[in-house]
Order: sequence, then structure tokens, then C-alpha cells
Amino acid sequence: MAKIIPQSISKSERNKLKSALYTKIAQLSNKNMTEEFFDDLLTESEILMLVRRLQIAKMLLDGHIYYAIRKELGVGYENIRSVRLSLDNGSESFLKFIKELKI
Repeated sequence: MAKIIPQSISKSERNKLKSALYTKIAQLSNKNMTEEFFDDLLTESEILMLVRRLQIAKMLLDGHIYYAIRKELGVGYENIRSVRLSLDNGSESFLKFIKELKI
């Protein structure tokens, strides 16, 4: 799949598309449907990239330093920094999700 440059789509169109996606995801009624949806939508690599970001976030909240996260998960400092920024500037929903995550 070719990369999409977000700025190539108007902000209002991006918001409309994201809203439609989030609404439909919220309507998935159980774990099996959610799993099937993401397995059909994303490659295994894309799913693992999302899971890695969640692992990074969990480790940061648990007080791990960048070096330890990099060594354990095999991720780069830029990925860790990006997740740190999401934790620092993200919503309470994101923080709550990560705190409750069992991984």
C-alpha cells in the first residue's frame, strides 16, 4: 500500500473519514468481531506495530527508561519518544486505556 501524506487530504475530509471509522469500530459488538475486523483490515506487521506502541506506552508509564525499552522491545528511540509525546499530550482516554492494558 502506498503511503498517504495526510496533508494531501483536506482536514475536514480527514476528520470525516476518521469519524466514520471510529463510529464503526465502536459498533463492533464483541472481541471476535473486533479481532476479525482488524485482521482483515491490517497486515500482521501493522497490527504488531500498534501493539509495540502500546507496549512502549505501558513500559513508560511503569517507569522504564528509554534504553531498557529499546533493549527489551527492539524499537528505536524515535518510536519511544513519539509514544512519550502521545502520553504527555494525549487524552485521558488514552492514558486510562494504557493503564488498564494487560500485556
